[in-house]
Amino acid sequence: MRAWALVIAAVLQLVQSAPVFAQANPASGDVGFIGIPEYTSTETGLPFFFKEDADWVDGAYKAMRDAIAKCDLYAYRHAHGGLLTPGAVGPFERDAKTPSEAQRARDRASARQAGLSAPAFPEPCNPPTHQAGDRFHPYNLSLSVLGGGLIPSNSTAYVTGVDTFTPGNFLIDNRSSGNSSTATGLFGTRAQMAVFLIRQAMEKERQPAGFRVFVETGIQTGFGANSFTQSFQGINTVPQGFGQQLVRENLQVPILVGVSIPLAAEIFASASSSARMYYISPPSLDLYGGITLDSWTHSLAGRDGGAPAGPGFNASNNRFTVDPTIGIGLRFPIPGVPNLSIGTNAEVQFRPGSVVQAPSANFPSETYYGTVDPRANFLLMGRIAWSFGSP
Repeated sequence: MRAWALVIAAVLQLVQSAPVFAQANPASGDVGFIGIPEYTSTETGLPFFFKEDADWVDGAYKAMRDAIAKCDLYAYRHAHGGLLTPGAVGPFERDAKTPSEAQRARDRASARQAGLSAPAFPEPCNPPTHQAGDRFHPYNLSLSVLGGGLIPSNSTAYVTGVDTFTPGNFLIDNRSSGNSSTATGLFGTRAQMAVFLIRQAMEKERQPAGFRVFVETGIQTGFGANSFTQSFQGINTVPQGFGQQLVRENLQVPILVGVSIPLAAEIFASASSSARMYYISPPSLDLYGGITLDSWTHSLAGRDGGAPAGPGFNASNNRFTVDPTIGIGLRFPIPGVPNLSIGTNAEVQFRPGSVVQAPSANFPSETYYGTVDPRANFLLMGRIAWSFGSP
């Protein structure tokens, strides 16, 4: 029976492509006889030269049936669009230079024919398992790993010494020299839940990636690195205080809301020359704002030069502030890796000022005050994100 099947397939091949038995003509791209398809799609009955192509078409048909059963328009488009576009990937049969390329091109043409003959998505679609006939799941969850740096915008700070030895006539010394802001490393993870903003347009158009609003949160840390350092000395005539004022970066929890704007139309890509297709999200621009729950430490430590053998002074203020935050980001798909993207973000956090107080252990009338002014912290970060759900 298999021999008869091969004979019949050969006859069909001759009828569909009579020129294949003709003399090869390199100028026209004719590579001569390219063989007989040995594999058949069980879903469509179409012949294929490569088993993986026949299996891919069968899988696409099954995915479309499942999507129709679930009223999942995105899943349907994902499977159906892959069948319609493979002719644009790689050479057409007329451009093939070898029999193998011609076989691949013939399989692509058969896949497109399968796409044109595929069952249509029903309108309306109301399966009993869905409420209100929802035909599209406009949600996307992405998890990101990010790393970058926190860059303080200024280094304005003061160390003040107040001596109450003479009541009513305090001796005050104020120093602001030796200030230094330092960029610190920042690493963390974030989760983003996005919801399509223009849903009706997506249901009617082939373009599934519309404007989205999203909520994003996560956790990031500077691992206690110093983002600000001020060295001081000679505070007040007798105590002669010297030491350092520091700001350390601990943990941050951003809570952000924004909009994602696609910068291109939908993209279908091929994972290999076998013409299998998959959907990848287009590049997008993110604009967002919100707050950052910010844990940082403001400390003041030193000694009294007027009492070199005495103990030093040390005070620390663990701050927890709510910093207004704005940001902008770009995200790009990674070719060849579905659902994975890379991106870069720039954010500005507006942090309030702080004061820390450290009394001298050697001079009871002397108190040191460390002050840092409000400042903006710039965050520059790169990220790798994995997406789940509609792109």
